[in-house]
Amino acid sequence: RRPLRRWGGELTAPGVAPVDRYQTDRTLLELTFDEASVGMALRRFDGTALRVNRAMCDLTGRTAGELTKVTPEQLTHPDDAGIEHMLMAELEAGTRHGYEVEKRYVRPDGTAVWCHISVSVLDRGDGAERLLLRQVSDITERKAAETKLTDVALHDGLTGLPNRLLLLDRVDHALARSRRQVSSVAVLFLDLDRFKIVNDSKGHAAGDMLLTTVAERLLRALRPNDTVARLGGDEFVVLCEDLSSPSEASTVARRLLHALSRPVDLDGREVVVTASIGIAVGQQGSSADTLLRKADSAMYQAKARGRNRAEMYADGLEERAVRRLETEQDLRRAVERNELVVWYQPQYSLPHQHLLGVEALVRWQHPTRGLVLPDDFLPVAEETGLIGDIGSFVLEAVCRDGMRWGTIDPGFRLAVNLSGRQLETPGFCTFVESVLARHGIPAGRLCFEVTESILMDIQGSTARQLGQLRALGVHLALDDFGTGYSSLSYLTSFPVDQVKIDRSFVADLDEGRRSMAVVSAVIGLAHDLGLEAVAEGAETSEQLDRLRAMSCDAVQGFVLGHPMPAGQIDALVTSASTLRRAVPATS
Repeated sequence: RRPLRRWGGELTAPGVAPVDRYQTDRTLLELTFDEASVGMALRRFDGTALRVNRAMCDLTGRTAGELTKVTPEQLTHPDDAGIEHMLMAELEAGTRHGYEVEKRYVRPDGTAVWCHISVSVLDRGDGAERLLLRQVSDITERKAAETKLTDVALHDGLTGLPNRLLLLDRVDHALARSRRQVSSVAVLFLDLDRFKIVNDSKGHAAGDMLLTTVAERLLRALRPNDTVARLGGDEFVVLCEDLSSPSEASTVARRLLHALSRPVDLDGREVVVTASIGIAVGQQGSSADTLLRKADSAMYQAKARGRNRAEMYADGLEERAVRRLETEQDLRRAVERNELVVWYQPQYSLPHQHLLGVEALVRWQHPTRGLVLPDDFLPVAEETGLIGDIGSFVLEAVCRDGMRWGTIDPGFRLAVNLSGRQLETPGFCTFVESVLARHGIPAGRLCFEVTESILMDIQGSTARQLGQLRALGVHLALDDFGTGYSSLSYLTSFPVDQVKIDRSFVADLDEGRRSMAVVSAVIGLAHDLGLEAVAEGAETSEQLDRLRAMSCDAVQGFVLGHPMPAGQIDALVTSASTLRRAVPATS
């Protein structure tokens, strides 16, 4: 601490008469004023400084002489100018006796100091001039801490981007400006495609690295006045302001998709990330919540139409989004309440049409909607992760029913559709092995059907699990063959036993030679590779005859049997077994 300065000598001393009491009080007041730890200034109402203390000089970076020549307004940061005008007017009018404000003073070197300022009126009441006492405290550190806390509250901790709270505020302000300036505002809701695969296969650190890279690319691809925010997980939102037309938002979306298309290096391995984008343009009366909700609905439309694309919001999308949410909620309860059932479609050998086995097809016995087909709920199950629980339920049911059918026909085959999410689940192969053992089903009777889209995403641990299933003795079938991108490469790269010709090709067999040539080529290719060819979706006897003539190995479709409950398969297996015993296999 600084030593006290002596202004009037010793206040009392042995042998010396006490100084005048008025002089003593004045000396104490002056000493208190000058040595106060906060800045203090005695000023007239016109701003003239009569006296300032050392703390005020230190705080403002000016000498006492300099401070007597400037007014408080001249010390004030330009952005804070005018804060005290009304308050000072009230002081001068006598309707207010003091006030407190927070604002910035600017030092001669240009640095700003945040100050808490308390102003009081000094009125002796004897007609003397009223004066103002200004007390100023440096609160720069407190303001910095508050700013840091605000920044943490309004920004994403991983990417540093604005979070939902700050985004909604900016969207509201943008909508207000657009109404005044007659310009358009658009919100782009961006969700990364299959991000969970990266997180599960490479770990959360790699996932965080990918999200940070995505944030950087989005920032570089946007205009200076656009905002990109992270809502959490793999969801980002872009706010585009001052658009001349809604079509500009589509241009921005295409630029973002292009920016994300370059591979990302994660620990020495390149990963290609794509995104689905929903676009919503602000309308008269739009709110931030409404705009965000519409963009979210459009994003799900982009997902449903194949991913890696952008979709503009259209009327009706929100209704579909509501139905989707209702389906998701009902589906969660359906899993818990055992509302799911497994039906089976029979598969027959060609040319003799002997019953070979069944393909398991899950159905949902909804309490109000009745029997719901898989196309109406499995996509939702995939997106929400419920497909894992559903897949486990189906496998248990198939093996339980299959054990019963195996007592009649030991070679009776069981085909089950396998989702990518199941393959991504650690220990899935161990789970399959335990289910087979529990129900006494030989692994060779089970065949997992996988689509080309699943094989496209297989890498690392998921590819190893596929190999482990094959090593276990489980058969693998390539489902919907011909509808993907690189069918031939999958036939040689993965341990596939069976090729299932997509129903779209089988349906066109009645149309002409081109479809016949395609199906015949697929069957021939499968046989050359030592694989079994199975045709799906045969609905007419003519299609069946053509498949038989092409030496197709097996077939399933309405012409031979619709999907049916397990009880009806019991009778079918018994009847087929009786028929085989009565009719020689070579007939």
